[in-house]
Amino acid sequence: MRRCGKAGRRGARSLPALESWYLADLAAVEAAFGTRGLAQRQNDRKFRTPDGLGNPDRELKRLVPEYQKIGGSKLIAPHLDLDNERSRSFYHLVKTIKDSLSTNNEYYLPVEIEL
Repeated sequence: MRRCGKAGRRGARSLPALESWYLADLAAVEAAFGTRGLAQRQNDRKFRTPDGLGNPDRELKRLVPEYQKIGGSKLIAPHLDLDNERSRSFYHLVKTIKDSLSTNNEYYLPVEIEL
């Protein structure tokens, strides 16, 4: 995740671009858009760990010109592999959700929050 300079707080972080999660699962993108051959590119260097890409939305648009943020997300989401570890940010999000659901269905945050 990148530091967010406009957040007004030291140490604040921005959310990763959803597109980096999609680039970590090109099989899902291929299934959503029917673009043949995308899944085969998963082992290309930039798609093995896409969290580090500077502009993942532009990269996804190059692969799938018809991709649009909202409509594309709705198409891709049902196909995402929740066990995919190529995007560390996606992996940690899914792991945190799974962990919180396994703690007696109580809302759980692994950090202390000052109120």
